[in-house]
Amino acid sequence: GGTKIAMIPPQNFTKATTFSGFQQVETNASIMISELPAPYSALIKSFTAENLKTRGMELLKKEEITFQGQPAVIYKVKQSAQGVLFVKYILVFGDEKGVVMLNGTFPENEISLEESIRKALYSSIYQKDKVVNPLEDAPFQIDLKDSNLKFANAISGMLLFTSDGFAPVKSTDKAFFFVC
Repeated sequence: GGTKIAMIPPQNFTKATTFSGFQQVETNASIMISELPAPYSALIKSFTAENLKTRGMELLKKEEITFQGQPAVIYKVKQSAQGVLFVKYILVFGDEKGVVMLNGTFPENEISLEESIRKALYSSIYQKDKVVNPLEDAPFQIDLKDSNLKFANAISGMLLFTSDGFAPVKSTDKAFFFVC
């Protein structure tokens, strides 16, 4: 897919169509892969119990680990969505140039999925040198023929186009366009 992460998904999970990752439609469980152009140290600092609470998440456990030779943190949180209580494992690793965030989510009553989702997160491999073409991986096509927009970045299944191909935009017109 449109990501530098390779992963062995849990059994009976399929490739997601609306985000980078895998899903099990019948249980509403998922593993979402996000690559963010943010410094690891800044992102980790923002993952406090208080900040998570403002996003409707209750921090249950935080564990600092070494993941593929890099410092990483795995968070276990609870979050309610559409009246269902979900458990989420969030594995965050990276460096000062960028961060990979893996979200493994399952309904609290599907506790049998917990171990397989954790294993899948830990099975992931960051393929630093893999060439990714997010435009080819997107489940849609964009015709930019008569526009002055250029591809700038792909974040969590969203494609960002700007007038100069940079994110954030450096040109004076500041034009940008998100597609997801």
